[in-house]
Amino acid sequence: HFRVPGTTLEPSWLAHCLNVLYLSIWLASTTTRYSAFRFRIFRLTMENLLLTGGTLVLILTYSRIGLLAFGLVLVWYMLLSSKSVARWLSSRFFSNRPMAKRTLQILLAAMLVLVLIIVLGGLVYGLSFNDSRFAKFFNLQNIELAASGKFMAMANKLNIAERVVYWDLGWKVFEDHPVLGVGLGNAGMFTLKDISIYAWKLPELQRVLFVESFLPNTKSLWVRILAETGLVGFAVFLTWLVVLWVAARRLYKHSAPLLRTLGLAGQFTLIALLLEGFSIDTFALPYLWIALGLLTAASFLGRVHTSSPDTAPQPR
Repeated sequence: HFRVPGTTLEPSWLAHCLNVLYLSIWLASTTTRYSAFRFRIFRLTMENLLLTGGTLVLILTYSRIGLLAFGLVLVWYMLLSSKSVARWLSSRFFSNRPMAKRTLQILLAAMLVLVLIIVLGGLVYGLSFNDSRFAKFFNLQNIELAASGKFMAMANKLNIAERVVYWDLGWKVFEDHPVLGVGLGNAGMFTLKDISIYAWKLPELQRVLFVESFLPNTKSLWVRILAETGLVGFAVFLTWLVVLWVAARRLYKHSAPLLRTLGLAGQFTLIALLLEGFSIDTFALPYLWIALGLLTAASFLGRVHTSSPDTAPQPR
């Protein structure tokens, strides 16, 4: 079958682009009902249409980690929605009693997440008819391998063994150089001596070692940061992400619709990155930096300006 790559080199890169930048912004705009355009079709904004089209394109990439990352974003969206709905129901029927509001929020969140899991499970099952990789999720033999602790055998059946090997190699580099790492871009130079016997059997790894002109990479942003910058660099990077998360949460409470939308989009970006970081290991793709740059700029505006037409245009 054909996997949509868009203007990127790989479908998984397109999924990464959509998750950390475009879908995050469109979903946030749809949630806050803010639009940068006057265009409407039966009260549907341009962002509503783009979100629908973008989600369809994401599905057509057949990216497993991309779909899982967007699913995690939707879980956070459901949790936020349950809080808003519980607040409304509590004020309308229970006189804003704290216990009633908390109970309603838990029940609504559990129900919405359960519905989401069922929908995503149905989607994966539907995709399994066109993609053997998705079909293997429903193979009982793979479940039996996982239950018996044969993790690498299961990973090989699911076509992710190479990726797991790369993660393991990066982790071993980190174990050998835990404090400062080996320097950015150098992880591949320290991995060859740690390749396991099982890894030598994998065709992709054989091709990388004997045919290609480049060294193996970690296939994971988190493992790469640990291997190349050590605990010091990982702590700095993680601290930066936590600061951005706090800024995004504060922006979501801002009175200006634009800043509120960008704050929510920043939350979606950071949540998607949690899983996308296990698939993408490069700093060169611009989508993450654009999304986090928008969040940083919005946070600055939110601190130094009050809501006004100049700093936060109202939706038209």
